Parts: sequence; structure tokens; C-alpha cells
Amino acid sequence: MANVVPSASSSRLLIGYWHESPDEETVLLPHPQPLVAPEWNTSLRAEIVKYLNNGALYRASRGLSYCRFGCTQKRLQRPADYDPYAAATASASGAIDLAAGESQLEEVEGEMSNGSTDLCDDIWCWPEGLAHYVEVHHVRVPDEFVAHAVSRHFEPAPPPSRGTELDYSFWLEWARLNAPFRFEPHCHACRESRQHQRGSPHGLPPDDA
Repeated sequence: MANVVPSASSSRLLIGYWHESPDEETVLLPHPQPLVAPEWNTSLRAEIVKYLNNGALYRASRGLSYCRFGCTQKRLQRPADYDPYAAATASASGAIDLAAGESQLEEVEGEMSNGSTDLCDDIWCWPEGLAHYVEVHHVRVPDEFVAHAVSRHFEPAPPPSRGTELDYSFWLEWARLNAPFRFEPHCHACRESRQHQRGSPHGLPPDDA
């Protein structure tokens, strides 16, 4: 793509957004797995990760994203049979102390939360969790993005205005050329689509579909 710079300062080019629709017939967004490249930009990777983490906040979502490589983290949760009323105790004043049930918490391994915000510089916009993919899973991002970060000496940009337009066109074309789509077991949308097709007369798609 000869010129990726938006013609107006009110727009941003999106990168780093992954498959999220269970309808594989109309899928556009890629998975990160085909973009794993351990030798890619090793000398700049730490700076790229720092730049991604220091993006200006554009918006926040209600739900949390998850790692498409299946990363997990430990967290505290109550057992399935926990009864808050049975666990509560009455103080000397007769008030119910729900905090007494904190001892019922148990540590479990669960799906890792990978951010809930979108970050931007003066040209690009990306999900908060993109830094995790680059740092931990060695996922590469477009060279055009890296070149722009270098031109800024990896210095953060001011936050975009509320009227900023978001443009998927660059990311969709770049992903089409660099990340061929296939079924990924750690992708919720892929698994949902696979489960839906179990009841289809056409059967299940092949694993490399």
C-alpha cells in the first residue's frame, strides 16, 4: 500500500483486531497465530511494546478481551456451592458481616484478561492487548506502523478527538495478505461456529478451514 497516512487528522487506521464473529462465512478479521515471527524486529521489539502500552486512550469497552493463544492467570473466586448467607456471621451489634465469607475464596487458573481499551497515536489505533501479543507471543505488526513509531522516536501522541473516524481498510487488506484465516481452538468465535455446525447437515469444516 503506497500511502497509508490518512488524509485527515480526524481518522485513524486500525491494527491488531482479531476474529470475533462466529460466522466463518463472512469472517474478515484475522487470528494472530499466522503472524508469529520470533526473529521479527528483535532489536526494536521492546520499544514497540512500550509504544503500544503508551498509546493515548481513545475509548473503553465494558467487556474484557482474552488472549487468542489461551494464556491463563490465577484469580480468586468462590466455590460453586458457596452460600453467602451461610458464610455470613452476626456481629455483637446484630449486623451481618458478609466479609466473613472471604475465607471461602479459592485460587483457580482461568482465562487471562487482555485489556478493554483502545489506544491511539496520531495515525494508528489498536487494542490495549496488542502489546501482549507482540511481547509474549512475538506477533509482528505492520512495518508501516513500526516506521511511524520510529519517526516519532517512540514518543506518545496526544489523545484523539471525540470525532475521530476509525478505518479498518488497511488492516483487512494487510491481514488478507499476511494472515490467512483458519480455525483456531483458542478463538471463542471459531469454537462457537464449530459447535453450531455440529447440528448442520453439512457436518464440521476441516480444521484448516
